[in-house]
Amino acid sequence: MELGGVNLQRKVRLEVGWLFIAGVAVALQWILAQVFKSLWWRALWFYVIVCPISAALLGPLIDWRFWFRIPPLDSKDREAKQAWKKILTIAAITAVILYVFCWVGNQVMGAVAPTILDQKHIIYGWSSEMPLWKGLPLLALIVMGEEFFWRLAIGIPAAVNHGYLVGSMISGLVFALANCAVSPPILWVICFVTGTYWSALVLARESVIEAYLCHLLWDILT
Repeated sequence: MELGGVNLQRKVRLEVGWLFIAGVAVALQWILAQVFKSLWWRALWFYVIVCPISAALLGPLIDWRFWFRIPPLDSKDREAKQAWKKILTIAAITAVILYVFCWVGNQVMGAVAPTILDQKHIIYGWSSEMPLWKGLPLLALIVMGEEFFWRLAIGIPAAVNHGYLVGSMISGLVFALANCAVSPPILWVICFVTGTYWSALVLARESVIEAYLCHLLWDILT
């Protein structure tokens, strides 16, 4: 489903749909924070719950195959090789850009408000819970859940009614709001910036694959 040419009834259903699941997401984050101390398991169960709800509610309204289309993995197919080369290049460049932007922001915040950097251990605490080589498969699943929910179930429906830029910012804002009750203020800013960034990438590329790989690489880098 491309963003243009959506009738009024579908626009209304998309608007009501993303608003409803956004409310569910905010409430569920708080509930799971009371149940799980582990960031890994809290995130996993969050997406295990919200992704099926989103698919059931918005499934008939969004062409999921359009946004999840992936070139074939055929080394003999020249067009497929070129497509994958472009996807991987975009994912790598956008991940590095985001990493540098966050690093600069981190330095600025450290200079302006040094105490805020004391919250960093909470942000990156997930990486200390288990070695990366053990957590990488779980991280890949969680990131897929994030892209499916925040970008496709929130960002795309919001963009249908409000445009690419505002839709991306709405996705980032809801992502930040869902973390307000369970995370320190520095993470709210990071959630808004990264959520907006990845949503804009999905909408610009009309595909989730570049944002997924960018997101996964950024998580590994940080």
